[in-house]
Amino acid sequence: MDNFKQGLNQFWVGAVFGVCLALSLILIPLAIVMSTINDVLKIQEVSTLVTQVSQMVEKTQDKLADTKQKLVSFSFTDLDKTALLKVISAVQDYQLQAHSLLSESQKQALREQLQEKLQQELSQTLSEEQRALAVKLFNRFVVTETEEN
Repeated sequence: MDNFKQGLNQFWVGAVFGVCLALSLILIPLAIVMSTINDVLKIQEVSTLVTQVSQMVEKTQDKLADTKQKLVSFSFTDLDKTALLKVISAVQDYQLQAHSLLSESQKQALREQLQEKLQQELSQTLSEEQRALAVKLFNRFVVTETEEN
């Protein structure tokens, strides 16, 4: 009977050892495969993130280029100092004369009057393109000022 008990104990020890060995032989390769899959998924997440960031950077660069192009098309370098001072004084005249009591049509008439005066003052010293730029500058300042009120 002792031999039977001893054999039964050995059987259970062997069975438990065999099951543990089988599980380790299955679980270790499974863990390696899962780790590899996890690494691949992380790589895909990173590549997706990098793609999204690069698209955002490209969009930002495009917007900056568009803004820069708009600013270059409207440059102050084409105007000399006296013309720029005349534009600024015309804007100041408009701001002094245009107050909240004037209607929109009166403000428009005042804008046109000052614009014509500016064109006459600049017609002797500037070319047609430079006058157009000066008037455009005047209109930008005046329209910006009226939109803020």
